[in-house]
Amino acid sequence: MRFRTTVLAAAFVALSSAGITAQERGVTRRAYPFFADNLTIEVHTESPGLVRFVRGGTGQLEVTGRSTDGVTAFGLGRENGEKLRLTAVGSGRAEFVIVLPERVSVTLWLPGNTSPVLAGLDDAGRFSWQATQRPADPPASAEPRSSSASLTSYALPTPDYVAQTSPHVVSIPEPANVRRLSVRIEGDDFRVGSSIPLRTIPGNAERLEIRTSGPPIDLVLQLPHDVAGFMLKVGSDVAFAVNDGDARALCSPVVSQHVADGRKWFDFTPRDGRLRCQP
Repeated sequence: MRFRTTVLAAAFVALSSAGITAQERGVTRRAYPFFADNLTIEVHTESPGLVRFVRGGTGQLEVTGRSTDGVTAFGLGRENGEKLRLTAVGSGRAEFVIVLPERVSVTLWLPGNTSPVLAGLDDAGRFSWQATQRPADPPASAEPRSSSASLTSYALPTPDYVAQTSPHVVSIPEPANVRRLSVRIEGDDFRVGSSIPLRTIPGNAERLEIRTSGPPIDLVLQLPHDVAGFMLKVGSDVAFAVNDGDARALCSPVVSQHVADGRKWFDFTPRDGRLRCQP
């Protein structure tokens, strides 16, 4: 009787374990100790998919992968800085969820992209990609130039202000109702567009002040493709600057995209009219 009870108990454990395995089938999880300030993430797969970021605790990097019809895998290397590699095999959609420690900046390489995205995220972010013929191999010498939080873009609104040359400084002294702020380096002139009519105070050719009030708005600044020097002030902070043609976002959360034909887009998403900026 005692032998039979032991056998039945062992069988129950085996069945319970099989149930847990079936429940977790297709899902891979792992946690890594992490105390660095920067993380490079490379996605190597030909399958479509997405990666989500959320902020978590301190000292730990958590990664979860799932594929609808395939297998996901990942690994953290430290040979040249902290580098997390994600991959998926199969025809199904791959999804990754990464829980980041607070204040860790992320340089993200997506399949098919020839330039990286630097994700300076506050709480969460989502990046997706389509199926590719081959995974992207990031060039060793490439350097990202700004930070980001999403890869979506929107159409340029009807411009409220147009000039042949760009002012040296654009300031938004009261950005409390700015929901989204986009800076685009493209075209041959300078333009300001908004989702609703706004007031611009030209002042002179050197400085332009934009006054916003009322409901939340989307604001777009278009800079000429050959702009050499420019500064964007949001409140009391310098959020974006161009120095000798080198464009840099100095605040986050922001998405940077290197579009075709040398165009560059920087999409800021303030929270309650505020950005997190460098000193």
